[in-house]
Amino acid sequence: MFINIEILRRYLKMQAIQSLHSIACIQKCSRTKVYRKRIDPFSLGDEVFLKRYRFSKQTAKVIINLVREELELNRKGCGTSPELQQLPVGYAAE
Repeated sequence: MFINIEILRRYLKMQAIQSLHSIACIQKCSRTKVYRKRIDPFSLGDEVFLKRYRFSKQTAKVIINLVREELELNRKGCGTSPELQQLPVGYAAE
């Protein structure tokens, strides 16, 4: 039986590449989640809050209270409060 050495080398090289790819996928999938520490936006100064969210703190509280029932607190992970769900709307409106 005749085996072409070049074909065998290519085959082994492809097997090695596929093995490395599989290892990389496993490492990528097994990373643990890192949760960032959230700040309370209402702890910011009035001017910083207004500049960042384009609402005063009082206006933001009124808006949040109007839509509070529509914003669910998600219990998956750490959950996001209605305040943190609503405030980015003002930030994105820029």
